[in-house]
Amino acid sequence: MILPEMLDNLRIELQDVSQQIYSEGELTRAIEKSVALMSRLIPDKSLAETTIGTVPSDAKQELNISSFLPDFIRIERIEYPKGNIPITYPPFELTGSTLFLKGENVFTKDKKLRIIYFKRWTAPTADTAGDYPSHLDNAVIIGSAGQALIFKAEKYVQEAAKVLVELEAPNLPAPPTAPTAPTLSFTNVEYALTKVASGTPETGVVKEAKDDLASGRGVINAATRGEAVATGYGNYAGIQGTLAGAYITQASTYLREEEAKLTKYASEVTSYGSEVNKYANTISGLVSKYTAQASEQEVKAGRFLEIAGRYLASGQSKINEFLVMLGVKVELQPVMVSSRQPIS
Repeated sequence: MILPEMLDNLRIELQDVSQQIYSEGELTRAIEKSVALMSRLIPDKSLAETTIGTVPSDAKQELNISSFLPDFIRIERIEYPKGNIPITYPPFELTGSTLFLKGENVFTKDKKLRIIYFKRWTAPTADTAGDYPSHLDNAVIIGSAGQALIFKAEKYVQEAAKVLVELEAPNLPAPPTAPTAPTLSFTNVEYALTKVASGTPETGVVKEAKDDLASGRGVINAATRGEAVATGYGNYAGIQGTLAGAYITQASTYLREEEAKLTKYASEVTSYGSEVNKYANTISGLVSKYTAQASEQEVKAGRFLEIAGRYLASGQSKINEFLVMLGVKVELQPVMVSSRQPIS
């Protein structure tokens, strides 16, 4: 059966006559794999002959088999010399393309040597049939159907992987920056209040009041002879009270400056709390959206994997049938990924 005929029969086996879901390249590759597998299980047995070129100096003859045995799976036995009765089978070793004949045989120049070996079957082409027996065509078709089904299984596995790779994590916004707490200082306040108690002269109006008080005190002590002393001291106390009030006012001013810092910081903290809540709501929304997308993609990937499992089980079933037709004992049964039956 040449390749076009086998492709037509393979599409019938796969029920792909009208839909054409398989390309010709995929089906040709499936046939090649099926023939290659058959070559491993029941290889083509053949023989080759060559002539001993030189007489070895010891009990070992080296032969380079690459020229007359370019492609083979394994060598079964060697007969030397050809046609000898009884047949003798000299032991041998194969290293690369060099065959070492060993044993106590006497190797004679120009004597023929026969090699019985196993080689691969060739797959059909557009013009020629495969070189395997024609009764194996149906086995190759069924095995090729299994290979093609496994191709589709791999395709849907890749689709599942693609779906999961396409799922991208959301870009999270930068979190809000917390306000910096102010550095409070009450040194100036303490200094002003200390001045209320100590009465140390200052500059400006306060100093002038202290100077006037000093001048008035001299007048009281020297010129008034005690008259209006109470009034003088009252004026003195009033000036001291005015001085103390000035320092208290100054201390209050410093306190209000520190209070303004705290008020500003409290406002910033309140604004920061609002930004944090807004940020948390944004993150929550993005996470919810991502979770929903992930669930959706997971379901989609699961469907692809289920289809892949059905294709895989069907393909393995076909390959098991192929192996039985070749006379190979099937050890493993197909395992279903889902509860559905294999697709044909």
